[in-house]
Amino acid sequence: MKTFSTIFLLMTGLVFRTTLPAQDIQITASVDKNPVAANQEFVYQVEVSGESQNLPDIDLPDFSDFRVVGGPSTSSSVQIINFKISASKSYTVVLMPRETGTFKIGPASTSFKGKSYSSNVIELTVTKPTTAPPQSAQPRDQNQNMPEVDVSQLVFLKAMPSRKSAYVNEEITLTYKIYFRANISGYEASQLPQAVGCWVEEYPVPRRPSIYTETVNGVRFNVAEIKKVAVFPSRSGEITVSPLNLTVEVAIPRQRPRGPSSLFDDFFSDPFTRTVKQNISSGEVKLNAISLPVQGKPDNFSGLVGNFSITSSLDKNNITTDEALTYKVKISGTGLLKFLNTIPVQFPPDFEVFDPKVSESVDKSGNLIRSTKEFEYVLIPRIPGEQKIKSAELYGFNPSQKSYQKMVIPEYRVEVSKGKDLALTPGSGSALSREEVRLLGQDIRFIKDVPDNLRPMGSLPYKNIWFYLSLGCPLLVLVGAVVYRNHQEKMSSNVQYARSRRAQKMAQKRLSEAKSYLKQNKGTQFYGAVSSGIVGYLADKHNRPAAGLVKD
Repeated sequence: MKTFSTIFLLMTGLVFRTTLPAQDIQITASVDKNPVAANQEFVYQVEVSGESQNLPDIDLPDFSDFRVVGGPSTSSSVQIINFKISASKSYTVVLMPRETGTFKIGPASTSFKGKSYSSNVIELTVTKPTTAPPQSAQPRDQNQNMPEVDVSQLVFLKAMPSRKSAYVNEEITLTYKIYFRANISGYEASQLPQAVGCWVEEYPVPRRPSIYTETVNGVRFNVAEIKKVAVFPSRSGEITVSPLNLTVEVAIPRQRPRGPSSLFDDFFSDPFTRTVKQNISSGEVKLNAISLPVQGKPDNFSGLVGNFSITSSLDKNNITTDEALTYKVKISGTGLLKFLNTIPVQFPPDFEVFDPKVSESVDKSGNLIRSTKEFEYVLIPRIPGEQKIKSAELYGFNPSQKSYQKMVIPEYRVEVSKGKDLALTPGSGSALSREEVRLLGQDIRFIKDVPDNLRPMGSLPYKNIWFYLSLGCPLLVLVGAVVYRNHQEKMSSNVQYARSRRAQKMAQKRLSEAKSYLKQNKGTQFYGAVSSGIVGYLADKHNRPAAGLVKD
């Protein structure tokens, strides 16, 4: 039962959606090529679209200057997305010019709910007939059988300025668009645009730009915006923006050759399209920067150009001399604020003013750049009484009104009362904290009048012989470490070398034992120890076993 209710509600919403009043329809006309040769066919198409399923029929224009080769044929489509209906109906006619020249295809018309609608007029240029390539019975190369395709008619690049003329420091938006009628598999920039004498801010562009359609000279193109920049002229006169150059990979339809072709060519190549690299350029853009008017220009003009507003705030109006105030001034609007470093605010002389904290943000989500800049001051009053932060004026130029704009920062009154831990400097009346009073006697360091631990200028350490000898010590230590390491490795790996080096030490040990036997009057042990020491010494020195030596 719950499922049935849900379906019923969805169907009811769809029915009520379709019965709502539809918006106006749109009707557009386009051709598939312009210009066209006198012996070439071209396609004329009219499309009517809207939010109604019952789109009206179209009255086609007069085609007396052309020969109708095929059509008219119709096609229609309906889409429902989120209960929103969109429908379109197309009429297609294949035409061929009768003669060369420039011809106008009049508007197609229709009526819908009591209103009349007309399409755009197309101005078509017809050139001389093209000559067909000579036929030959001999097999020809595959590329020779393919007709040349003018890729420049399939894809091109445009730089669209929002305006051609602007004031100095006023924004001009440059949008770079790719127009294409064939699939583009990729592109890369070979040269980026440069604007000498301008400050340039780049708008963020999605990696996958949205694609829409535009009609150029009656031909419908797909359009993608690939780059968008804001140009702010910093000087008056003519500004030249260098072109944006791209290398694009265009997939164009492949045509079958008339002659015989290789089986491997058909197997390894795309049977439908082939990729062609094409260099396209947006061309230079000429802009005109106008100087700001001299008449009415204030002496303290800030240099701001745009539509700005200013706000200010003070966090306290009553304060003691041991507390701090926060004073903020915020400027926002359409334009650039990067070069505004200070604001013309004068604080009371009895205020201790710290350097402001400046924060800036730039919003590039709209059609114009919006900037916001905030100055935050920390103020500490030192004298009790009523203090005034006087009002200030900031002047900018508003290009939409073509006049200078005054922005006013209001006056603020602060009532300062005496704090707890304060002292006054004698004769000045300025308040100081106890910590500052304690440090008053330490803020000056006097010059010594008696030299202390000085030495003559000639006694330099690098002129002493011991300085150079000390430089050789690290080298001697390094050589000694290498020699000792080689000795240790030889002692552990070479048995003959190890016995020879230890022979004297072992002999001295045995003789010391014989000496102890002699003191104890043990003659037998004494002679045995002496014999063992001598035989062992000779055996170790010559790397021989002690048992193999003759004791005669």
